[in-house]
Order: sequence, then C-alpha cells, then structure tokens
Amino acid sequence: MRALVTGASGFVGGHLTERLLAEGWEVWACTTASAASGRRTGAAFNAVVADLEVPEQAAEAVRVSQPDVIFHLAARAAVGPSHADPWATIRANVGMQTHVLEAIRHHRPTCAALVVGSGEVYGPARPEDLPLKEDAPLRPANPYAVSKLAQDFLGLQYHLSYGL
Repeated sequence: MRALVTGASGFVGGHLTERLLAEGWEVWACTTASAASGRRTGAAFNAVVADLEVPEQAAEAVRVSQPDVIFHLAARAAVGPSHADPWATIRANVGMQTHVLEAIRHHRPTCAALVVGSGEVYGPARPEDLPLKEDAPLRPANPYAVSKLAQDFLGLQYHLSYGL
C-alpha cells in the first residue's frame, strides 16, 4: 500500500510515518519547506514538500505520490494562537483539507482518506463525564476546535457528495 502522510513532520505524523514504514508501506511524507528541514533523517520514505494551503501544491502532492490512502494530519494545531488569530486557524485548517479532498476528487478518486480529528471538539469535560464517548455533545471552546469540527463535517460532506 502507498500512503501520503500530511503533517509528517509533526509528532503524530512522524510516528505514523515510522509505523507505516515498519509495516512495509510505501510512504510519501508531506511537509512544508520549513518543517522538512528539522525532521528525522535516514528514514526510507519519499519526501513531498508542499504548502497545502495552496491548491496547486496539494494537487501536485497527490499527483506525485499517487497514494492508496491519505492520512491527513497537517493543521495549525495550537489552541493559544487560535485565540489570537481565529480566522488564520480556521482558514488554514479548513482550506488545507478542502485542497486535499479536491486533489483526491480530481486526481485520485479511488484513494481513501483519513482525516484526523481532535478531542477539542468536545470542549471542557467534567470529571464525571470521563471518559468521553464519541456521541458526547460537541462544544468547541476555541477557534482550533471549531476548525477541527468543520473538518469533520467537510469530510462527511465530501463522502456524501462525491463518494470519497
């Protein structure tokens, strides 16, 4: 199987890349130019440098890698900065996902996509509510959480509308 891992230079993306490689996958690790310079070296993966906020670069990453599966982890993931500039976080996270889904739709429609969510969409939990279940009420309490919730629904919309 061939995978494209977006956000591969992040904590989860890096570990996912290593796990997929250990299991025999062909991995294409997608990062921004600035993130690519500070990541692990020596791993047997193919690197794709792309700014997924740019539709053409997202499309090129999909065209070049020809993945069977995309693990979409790329995001502006810091809660604090999302309060300082809410629109930047929402625009970036929803935009990147839209560009990846459009690239799949137009260039690799048989590709499966896994969009990684966040527990932030449930908001603050009371101790008596733990552990949370997936059907817990959605109460995003910060702009980052709103962006992740929008990504969840965008993924659903692309599935319902386009069969992705």
